[in-house]
Amino acid sequence: MKILLLSDKLGWIVDRLSMKMKELIPQDIEVDYYTTITPDEFIRKANDADIVHFNNWDVIRQLQLIPQIKSEVLISVRSFRYPNYVSELQKFFNFHIINPKQKEFFPNATYIPDPIFDYFKPDHKFRVGMAFDDNSYNREYKGYNLVKKVCDDLGIEVVVAKGIKPEDMPKWYKSIDLYVCASVNEGQSTPVMECLALNKPVLTTQVGIPALLNVHFAERTYDSLKKEIGKFYTSEQVKDYNWDSVAKQFNDLYERILDDN
Repeated sequence: MKILLLSDKLGWIVDRLSMKMKELIPQDIEVDYYTTITPDEFIRKANDADIVHFNNWDVIRQLQLIPQIKSEVLISVRSFRYPNYVSELQKFFNFHIINPKQKEFFPNATYIPDPIFDYFKPDHKFRVGMAFDDNSYNREYKGYNLVKKVCDDLGIEVVVAKGIKPEDMPKWYKSIDLYVCASVNEGQSTPVMECLALNKPVLTTQVGIPALLNVHFAERTYDSLKKEIGKFYTSEQVKDYNWDSVAKQFNDLYERILDDN
């Protein structure tokens, strides 16, 4: 299958997406630019392709030329800002959207999200920190046992500050991604206050002075802690926005377009 994939401008985000699609999708893909391709080049290359894929909605330069091509046309809409004529084109062409909310305006479009490039990956396992005198009583009172269960189920690490001098605690706080206090009660909640002073993200039960502040709270239950810690463990939320998945979805879409027509 031959695909003419039309990008915006060299080096722009749509171009970066287009080049990666060319690399990963197992089809014969040629990338060109709808901003610079000449009318004659467009007609020639489009008629040599099975599908002409405008990788953004800006088709105005080639709109009057499309009746001269025999290929299937696919238009990607990558924002909620587009001219009125674009929505009218869905009567005639295939459409792709990157946000499911766009279904309201393009009900027959295929939703495939934009992926995250591979170099945006964490360089360490997500670490939740706690600080208390580590003994069996405190593990229950401070909520460690509960937090440990949550972290194990989320696949993240929980560490307890041990044997650290007070003046070295700022360095330890910087080594964690989130400080969690799940205590039954606290007077001051000193570690939370210290993290707040360092702009370190914290999650706490409504105890101590932080209960009076505008911070992130959780109930002292498994479900609440899992939900709230998960809001900070953001890489897990976007793990499906990866190139392997998106490339496969586009390949399936290309094949479906040809099969249907």
